[in-house]
Amino acid sequence: LAQGKALLASDPDAAAAQGITEASLQAMETALTQAEAKLTQTEQALNAKEQVLTQKEQERTAGQTAISNAEVELATKKQQLLAGQEAYRQGLAKYYASYSQYVDGLDQYREGVAAFEANAGTLAEGKAKLAEAKKTLADGEAKLADAKTQLKESEETYNEKKETADKDIQKAESELEKAEVDVSKLSKPKYSVYTRSTMLGSEGFFNMKETAEGITSVGNLFPIVLYAVAALVTVTTMTRFVNEERINAGVLKALGYETKDVMKKFAVYGFTAGVSGTVLGILLGTYALPSALGATLMKDTVLPSIQLNFHPIIAVIAIVCSLVCSVVPPLWIARRELHEQASALLLPKAPVAGSKILLERIPFIWNRLSFTHKVTARNIFRYKQRMLMTIFGVAGSVALLFAGRGILGSLDGIADRQFKEIATYDAIVSKDTVLTASEEAALHNYLSSSSVTSYSDIYSESVTREVPGVDDEQSVTVLVGKEASLSPYLHLNDAKSKKAVTLPAEGVLISEKLAKLLNVKAGDNFTLPNKDGVDVTLTVGGVVEMYAGHFVVMTPEVYAKAYGVVPQDNAIFVQFKDKDAASVQKAAADLMALGGVKAVVQNTSMVSRIDTIVGSLSRVMMILTAVSILLAVVILYNLTNINVAERIRELSTIKVLGFLNKEVTMYIYRETILLSVIGMGVGILFGRVLHRVIIETVAPGFVMFNPAVGWFVYVLPCVIVIVILVALGYMVNHLLQRIDMLEALKSVD
Repeated sequence: LAQGKALLASDPDAAAAQGITEASLQAMETALTQAEAKLTQTEQALNAKEQVLTQKEQERTAGQTAISNAEVELATKKQQLLAGQEAYRQGLAKYYASYSQYVDGLDQYREGVAAFEANAGTLAEGKAKLAEAKKTLADGEAKLADAKTQLKESEETYNEKKETADKDIQKAESELEKAEVDVSKLSKPKYSVYTRSTMLGSEGFFNMKETAEGITSVGNLFPIVLYAVAALVTVTTMTRFVNEERINAGVLKALGYETKDVMKKFAVYGFTAGVSGTVLGILLGTYALPSALGATLMKDTVLPSIQLNFHPIIAVIAIVCSLVCSVVPPLWIARRELHEQASALLLPKAPVAGSKILLERIPFIWNRLSFTHKVTARNIFRYKQRMLMTIFGVAGSVALLFAGRGILGSLDGIADRQFKEIATYDAIVSKDTVLTASEEAALHNYLSSSSVTSYSDIYSESVTREVPGVDDEQSVTVLVGKEASLSPYLHLNDAKSKKAVTLPAEGVLISEKLAKLLNVKAGDNFTLPNKDGVDVTLTVGGVVEMYAGHFVVMTPEVYAKAYGVVPQDNAIFVQFKDKDAASVQKAAADLMALGGVKAVVQNTSMVSRIDTIVGSLSRVMMILTAVSILLAVVILYNLTNINVAERIRELSTIKVLGFLNKEVTMYIYRETILLSVIGMGVGILFGRVLHRVIIETVAPGFVMFNPAVGWFVYVLPCVIVIVILVALGYMVNHLLQRIDMLEALKSVD
């Protein structure tokens, strides 16, 4: 290029004759300048990458190893690129050297031609010089061709190495970017301590624990009422037994038996009946009932069957209570009766004297009653002990029936209410803090597929805190989002009015169960730890209806004000097209396989846990309901039978006086009906209290049973008692029709 420029400057004609022009030299210079510019750009790019690497080394010490490896590989590719550039330069230099030789040969050739023309006489010498010039020209052309070939090979080598180097540099840059993302995802390590109930994969243990505790709570409450009613029946039955044996006791005493010998009869009878029933109950309660409950409790576990252990302390307590109810009352009543003389014992016990009742002092009501109704009112208060036994016996049975059926109603449908009407999302997908473009695209493609119906970005944070009165720490889910992003997936209703509520501008919405555990209401403050374990004070803006899990819901503005940081969406509400458990689990597994997805919280596991607890408690309630019905039958039958037996002479008298069979039956059975109605009212009131106590005691820490009861719960116990009364009424009517009036009215003197 330099020689061409010099020739063009000194002798333009000679340069033009040789094909050297300003344009060709300018093109050559432009090519060289472009090559140098490309080299300079490559070097600048490499220098920029080296500076970025150096800066990332200083900022991201945790990712030093990955970045250092990327630098080494990048330097290697740079050396390969430089080697290709050097080969290209050498080939270009050879080309120009050969071209210079070609120009020299051409000059010599032209000089030879000029000499030939100037000195035609010396033709031979000119031919020799001409031949030598042609040879020099041929050598120059050959060297020029070789130089062109080498230049072409150098260019091909340079292009190949440049393409490979570009790919390697691109790969190194991608790996460097990934390393930078991995470094940015690194966070300060946090240690968690788990219990048997809170550790990952503890659903089976947790279900068994919560179900067993629920059954234990029921077992601690129901037997108190059951035993009280059963004790009432036992005392009534044994009292009737002593009264029926009054004349026989008088005969024994007249024959010379001492009082203690006569009392042995009642003691042995009460002891035999009480111990026999108690032993049978202990066997059924120790082996039969636990086996039935254990089949439900263990059906979803791969564990040995429950152990049926005999509990001597409980057995001793049951026997002692049984003896107190079956032996002490007859001995006490018999001792009081046997103080009389034998002659007095041989006569029937005098009827209870009647007295003026309070209702008679209210003429407005008393004067409007018929004769039979007045007799019924007087007889009710005449036999006060039997009145109280009937009322409390029926009230106890109705209370047990109400509580049992009410709990079944409270358990029924809470999973559907929670996860089909309140929380309509199928899963919450938790994302990594930083996602690469490829991870973001893969997640977006899956959420846009046909298997997903809809989705919405939200901020979700799960924290744990201790709650007074609950053994295990409770997990609280904090949800942050706009009304538009939350309302399609979380329907928030006021806990009391059940009307829809919106996110408050100040304060948070808290689930009803958590509000009860923390004992807070709207306007109160409570503390909740953030993800770093630091307590944050929040204000209750409202209590919303929730039956499973603990939730705190707020707007981004409230979160930013309370926590001091603006929340960035890190989770997604997802609704799947197929909502059965198997499909949801498969979809959750597919999401977990995607890069950038940290966790998938699905509702099917929570539904399964609730169904297990509800199923076990429902079986307990059904058993207790059946026992309550049998107890109601025994109570009403016993009291009715006692009432008829003790008043057989009175009934025979009114029958002789001309009362019809139905009138005779209603004469005595009207009292039972009226007392049973009063007992039903008292039982429903007591049953509501018992139902409320049981659902608050039995429910696990993360579940709230529905406290509301339907009309069916009020009607069913009353219908059962009415059916029993109707059946016993037919029995009493049939019994009174077969009374031998002459035998009943025969003098006993």
